[in-house]
Amino acid sequence: MRANFDRLGPPPRTLPSSLGLTLRIGGRFSVIGGAILLFLTPFVWLMASHADVSSTWLFRGELQKVAGVVTAVKKTAASEGRSPISAVTATYTAEGRALSSRSYVRGFSREVGAAVDLEYPTGKPEVARIVGGRRDMFGPGALVVFLAALPCVGLILWGVRTGARDERLLRDGHLAKARFVGSEDTGSSDDRRPVMAVKFAFRAVDGSEHTLVHETSRPEDLTDDKHELVLYLPEAPEQGRAVDGLPDSVVADENGALAVSGSGLRAALILALLLVVGNVACGAIRIAG
Repeated sequence: MRANFDRLGPPPRTLPSSLGLTLRIGGRFSVIGGAILLFLTPFVWLMASHADVSSTWLFRGELQKVAGVVTAVKKTAASEGRSPISAVTATYTAEGRALSSRSYVRGFSREVGAAVDLEYPTGKPEVARIVGGRRDMFGPGALVVFLAALPCVGLILWGVRTGARDERLLRDGHLAKARFVGSEDTGSSDDRRPVMAVKFAFRAVDGSEHTLVHETSRPEDLTDDKHELVLYLPEAPEQGRAVDGLPDSVVADENGALAVSGSGLRAALILALLLVVGNVACGAIRIAG
């Protein structure tokens, strides 16, 4: 049984703001989602912000052709199909205007001063591109990178929701002693351990009998005592939670006051800070580029 939780006072309890913050952004789902998203951040910014989406509608109609001259060729760090992508700047004259545009092409080997053919939508010569090239580094298909980020966002949102539920249980939940009824395999696993649905029965403060199910990959933590403490809300007792199944960062002192361990809060804040700094840095690099 988790230390001192049997000393919790009656609801509603006063919770430190740090506890709620840690439960929301420092929970397992939030941390896993945030860590993967942090790793993906540079790739999302690079590919999504350099996806040539506008050409999908700009170049749908009638196109005009014009001859141009290459004035700069720069290899980028990106590649496509093992071919490097080059940024090629060309000057041209269209509709009586001297213009310059940058195109992105695969494996372009022409040198400065070489002739090149460009195309542009009728009436919009300023958005010309080299025939066969793009107006940005990647095609619109690069937006698929968002599909990799979506599960991470989903994990974070799920973690925030779970944390909010635990916070409410800690603030407004009633304590009860529950008895172990049984468990069954859910068919899923966590860290190569099967996730079990552990079932408890308990009596609410009004004398009514209820059951709750707690899913965990460590059922031994919930069945090592004769009775397990659970927290429940009178209006939804079946959605209660076993105290020993709460995040390890949640602690109670000898007076039953709830708090959060310093390590749990620090880890959550560091990850959140890295996510913010990483996105700000990537955004600044994109604007500067």
